[in-house]
Amino acid sequence: MDFGEIKGLPAAFVGIRWHKPKVPSRLFDEICQHARIANSNENFKEELYLIYWDTARYAWRWSTSSRDRTYASTIADDRRPEYSEACIEVHTHPNGAYQFSGADDRDESGKFRLFGIIADVNDKPKLRFRCGIYDHLIPIPFSWIGYLPNAAVDLNEIEALLQMML
Repeated sequence: MDFGEIKGLPAAFVGIRWHKPKVPSRLFDEICQHARIANSNENFKEELYLIYWDTARYAWRWSTSSRDRTYASTIADDRRPEYSEACIEVHTHPNGAYQFSGADDRDESGKFRLFGIIADVNDKPKLRFRCGIYDHLIPIPFSWIGYLPNAAVDLNEIEALLQMML
């Protein structure tokens, strides 16, 4: 794909501009804690979490939303009311699975939402996020959407730092 300047267009902001507060680290701590309790390393099954804005409480909330969970996949239960309200869809990955899978790409294509994965939930959680704009899935730093929990690592940020060093 070639990129080039188009004269006469106004400058554009690149990034995500929330009209709500950033997602607090406490919320991701709670999600990681739930994932640890629900899954041992020996009996791991992916879990899907929805993060949505609760207007009544003026706060970010989360809920699980998996159906058909296996070691390497989960399907969102789109019949749940939170599903249509969710801004962010996050699912767990098995230890060491640090990239979005081809199945993730297919499942997330065609949606307008932020997507994330959390790997190594029983150790030091590794997070990776991207913005899905229909058929475009663009990696984003976690800091654009929320505050990283103390024990977690943003894989996109680590990769960006490594690229700068090359």
